[in-house]
Amino acid sequence: MITARVPDALYEQGSSLLSDLGSNTSELVNAAFEYVVEHKKLPTAGQKKESPKSHKLNASQRQSLVSVLSASTLHLPFQTDIEDDKKVLHEIRAEKDIK
Repeated sequence: MITARVPDALYEQGSSLLSDLGSNTSELVNAAFEYVVEHKKLPTAGQKKESPKSHKLNASQRQSLVSVLSASTLHLPFQTDIEDDKKVLHEIRAEKDIK
């Protein structure tokens, strides 16, 4: 038997939700004690969820990813000559001065 002080409004809300879940106060208290025993800490509202564990891709998954990324890559021709870049930049600046 456990006695606890719970504000009436919170108790009523919680009891109603527990009932909707097909549960009751005894199951809630037992679940809380099981949590404390297993995790050695109190359950807290809004606690961060554990981030998903990373895993390595197997060869088939890796190849599939490479294929998908290759198919979605957009190959655009562009010039790498720095003089061309300077010319374009000069034209853009000239247009701004005109406006």
